Amino acid sequence: MPADFDRCVAQGGKVRTIKPKPGRYMHVCYDKNGKSHAGEVMHSKKSDSNMNDLLEIRRIQQDKERQALDAEVTQSRNNFKARIAAAQKDPTLHIEVNDENED
Repeated sequence: MPADFDRCVAQGGKVRTIKPKPGRYMHVCYDKNGKSHAGEVMHSKKSDSNMNDLLEIRRIQQDKERQALDAEVTQSRNNFKARIAAAQKDPTLHIEVNDENED
């Protein structure tokens, strides 16, 4: 490792790992003044890299699914609020509420 990186670590700096490219990583030490000291670029093991890539893809898929569900819930709430507002304006309007979760 570079001398300034080793010195930073020895003096109690915080070490973080960054990924400049897939399959590679690098340790960076931040000293107490906030200055960064880069370590050497390392290569990940191929199996670890593939597993990490698969985990990242799965995390992205889960985020997309969560966003789609959030959008669906928001749309349902907005529709329900619009129906309530319409009922308040027109008291003769009958609104039927169906709770699909009830047994």
